[in-house]
Amino acid sequence: MNENGQRLLELCLYHDLSITNSFFQTKPQHKVSWRHPRSMHWHQLDLIIIRRSALKCVLLTRTFHSADCDSDHSLVCSKMRLQPKKIHRSRPEGKPRIDVSK
Repeated sequence: MNENGQRLLELCLYHDLSITNSFFQTKPQHKVSWRHPRSMHWHQLDLIIIRRSALKCVLLTRTFHSADCDSDHSLVCSKMRLQPKKIHRSRPEGKPRIDVSK
């Protein structure tokens, strides 16, 4: 790991963040996202970083090499189970009713 990688890990620790790419057991080819043009070695450069508290919502993070992204990097996707929060709206006050029985 180089100095920038170490700095990224320290940043994640300081801000209570998690790198989701490293939490799942997937095939090695589903973790790497960029291939060096000359050496043809694959590297894990693209990451998905979230709050540690949201980590329980992540089901899977992996790389898709077959996606046409018009880039030399592969597409990195994360599958999440999201639970929408209820929106509490105050009820608008109704129009005042007129007593017509008088």
